[in-house]
Amino acid sequence: MSRTPWAQPCSAHRRDGWPCGAYAIRGGSVCRMHGGAAPQVRHAAQRRLFEERNRRHRERWERMKPETRAEIVAGIFPREDFSDYGHEGLPVA
Repeated sequence: MSRTPWAQPCSAHRRDGWPCGAYAIRGGSVCRMHGGAAPQVRHAAQRRLFEERNRRHRERWERMKPETRAEIVAGIFPREDFSDYGHEGLPVA
């Protein structure tokens, strides 16, 4: 199997019965010539890639130690960022 998940062959077959041989679009199962250029197919492929990326990020977040998570959240949302809105910010663990 290839190292990149999108480098897979097209699942369609040519008129003579042989497999297409071209590479499928990223996130899809067919090449551009066999329907991969259609807007609905491109949209579904992008959605699959987005969901896969989110799944990997969620798994990585869940494997992190709670201390590391708190540092990341504190770095993204520092206390002084919310002072203009009447909030004190997030407590730093």
